[in-house]
Amino acid sequence: QFNAVAVGRVVRYEEAKGYGFIAPEDGGEEIFFLRSELPPELASCTRREQIMDIHAEFEVTRNSDGKLRAKKMVLLYGSSGGSSSSSSNNNNTNNNSSSSRSTGLDRPGLNIGTIMNYDAKGFGFIKSDHIAEDIFFLRSELPPELDGREPRRDEVVDKVVEFEVRTMPDGKLRAERLQFPHGRPSGGRAPEGKKGIPVSGTFIGKIRRFDRSK
Repeated sequence: QFNAVAVGRVVRYEEAKGYGFIAPEDGGEEIFFLRSELPPELASCTRREQIMDIHAEFEVTRNSDGKLRAKKMVLLYGSSGGSSSSSSNNNNTNNNSSSSRSTGLDRPGLNIGTIMNYDAKGFGFIKSDHIAEDIFFLRSELPPELDGREPRRDEVVDKVVEFEVRTMPDGKLRAERLQFPHGRPSGGRAPEGKKGIPVSGTFIGKIRRFDRSK
């Protein structure tokens, strides 16, 4: 048995039998999944067209018979189902234009916040004093100190992290490239100075005054 994280697109789904196949983006064989492993946002979906063509991050395991299986699927923001050719063409056009808008990180530099929640399905949320909403992140964006493994909840929840933020095509924020300050985890909220501004982390600012005599 082994565990790895991959991203792919649902290419087959048998609604009557409750299973389907997802094709990894990096190639390779299509991977079997059960309806129970679908993202929670799709738990109530019953029609094939609601599942087809969605993009998801998932955990890859190998059964005792050697066959691959996708588990703990997480719907990627901006992904939508639908398999008709006309809607597919329209979606491709929209996705292409959307992806061109979201290829760069639109908040330069690092932000700082605290991981408030982490779900075993492979995603969590960060709270930052400088961003109004909680920011979604995927397991694949966790700090490299965790060696890409599935962390225990206590290893990440309430830990301060630095991160970059991307706005997805649906307008939601997503945290990327998480890292622990100074390369090691620290618990609790980010320490604050005057006006609630954290006193650790990396920031971007504008020089407002400079005294040459000093």
